[in-house]
Amino acid sequence: ELKKSDKLSGKTVDGKSIREAIGNVHFVQGNVDVYCNEAIQYIDDNKVELRGNVKIYQDTLSLFTSKATYYGNEKKAICEGSVTLKDKNATLRADNGVYFFNDAKAIFKGDVIIINPKYRITSRELTYLRNTEDSFARGDVIVTTDSALIKAESIDFFKRQGKTFATDKVSIESDSSIIYSDTLTDYSFEDKSIASGNVKIVNLRNSLVVTGAYAENYDAKKYAFVKGNAKLTQIENERDTLFIFSNILETYRIKPERYIAKENVEVIRGGFLAKSDTAIFA
Repeated sequence: ELKKSDKLSGKTVDGKSIREAIGNVHFVQGNVDVYCNEAIQYIDDNKVELRGNVKIYQDTLSLFTSKATYYGNEKKAICEGSVTLKDKNATLRADNGVYFFNDAKAIFKGDVIIINPKYRITSRELTYLRNTEDSFARGDVIVTTDSALIKAESIDFFKRQGKTFATDKVSIESDSSIIYSDTLTDYSFEDKSIASGNVKIVNLRNSLVVTGAYAENYDAKKYAFVKGNAKLTQIENERDTLFIFSNILETYRIKPERYIAKENVEVIRGGFLAKSDTAIFA
């Protein structure tokens, strides 16, 4: 419903009624208020093309863009220009996007960023569900929180659950280590991460690298374990490089820092080789 405009004209094209509103335009549909500089309303299609200083409001939601099309039957807005969405929980910005008012869902694309006091996400594409604060990001994704920096090609971020699931070129960096893997699930409320597939843990305080098939990391405890062809490597120089192979390798990153290898252990340094069931390296 058109509430206001400075100038209004109408015409019929192919048997369909069209109205053009110019200047201080204001439309209303239920609890959705739409403002813009100019609008072309396709009455039979229940569609409005919006141009110039577009502002759309619904309860605590604000949507800003320069050009959009609002579809009344579906209650959605397709924003063709740079778009900003604000609500009480977060602010999103992107090159373009679609917002579904009935579903409280945003699908934004192009240089996407979502900011919340407790986290920030950047990506090429992002779907945001306002009612649950869940985000599904794709393409060069970076999630920054108070406790970690997570990177991947695909990340599902469940804020209220304190859970992040990442796949493809994954890395998670905390204050004492970086974990690389094919997939990773981070539980921020528990300071716990589970990684699988081509796992690599780099200790940021020294030159130690641990690899394996599967790992669990408990950052608050500064403890992790790797299993499945576990391997520890410490490069001091070419001749003194240390290798420890085992089924399971535990790492303690608190003083005294130590590494405990278990099951089918082999220790190699230069020409030295030792085998045992357990080995401790500190």
